[in-house]
Amino acid sequence: MRQRGAIMKKAETTAGKKLIGHSGCPLVVLERDGRVVVRKISKSPAYNARLRRQCAKQREAAFSFFRTPAVLAEGMERGLYYFEMEYVNGISMAEYLETQNLGEIPEIAALFANEITARRGEPEELKPLFDAKLASLKREIASLKPEPGLRAAARAAFALLDGFAWKGAYTGPCHGDMTLENIIVSRRGFYLIDHLDAFHESGLADLGKLLQDLELYWSYRNRKIDQNTRIRCYLLKKELLRLVGERLGPGAAELAYHALLMNLLRILPYARTAGVRRFVRDGLLKVMSIIEKGEFR
Repeated sequence: MRQRGAIMKKAETTAGKKLIGHSGCPLVVLERDGRVVVRKISKSPAYNARLRRQCAKQREAAFSFFRTPAVLAEGMERGLYYFEMEYVNGISMAEYLETQNLGEIPEIAALFANEITARRGEPEELKPLFDAKLASLKREIASLKPEPGLRAAARAAFALLDGFAWKGAYTGPCHGDMTLENIIVSRRGFYLIDHLDAFHESGLADLGKLLQDLELYWSYRNRKIDQNTRIRCYLLKKELLRLVGERLGPGAAELAYHALLMNLLRILPYARTAGVRRFVRDGLLKVMSIIEKGEFR
């Protein structure tokens, strides 16, 4: 796959630069002995254990093609857990797709399909696990008191998911938050960042997160997406679903779209802006329509 030097960013060496991740955990870019590193800090003492699990997942990640930033250090400061990792200089896969030739889309699809299907577990009875998560989400979202249109969409999504059996679902290693903005394209390869300790892990969970971008354009929510990029996303989605269906069976896409519906509901507690809440509302309505029509393509 061609990687164009013209679209690669220069390494940043802005020591002390602070960012906030989607989970609310601060990220700080630091310089250690002439080397740029990123420190991820727990957002609260209550989140310490979860961030430890995410660090362990990142440290132990073993993907076939994707690389993972090396964990360099970890510790406690002012009651908050943190870990430091290598800084990866590059651009997101969302940006990368904006410039690629259509002929390269099948190769990118094959890359994702290989990772999603490489570590398939045996199907198991997982409906109780999903039902427990749905019950927790219902309580959490009810306390938020979303606006009427969003409340109605969430209620309909819960009803649809309550009736889904999750047959064919399995558990297996995965990234947990495989959106296009969590994949960095660098001269050294393709890196997965921000590993997430999801309540349920499988390759189909990662496929659901990819569909959050390829179907709904989550990673493009803060900027205008042009028609050419929409076409690339459509072609990538179509080829990815074809490959996964060939390897895991025709029910894989249905499971992934239901996982996507749950993903959207799980965004709501973190939706701090009206724009993100609109994204969730519109996404819920679109995904429910796809599921009800059986248009998994």
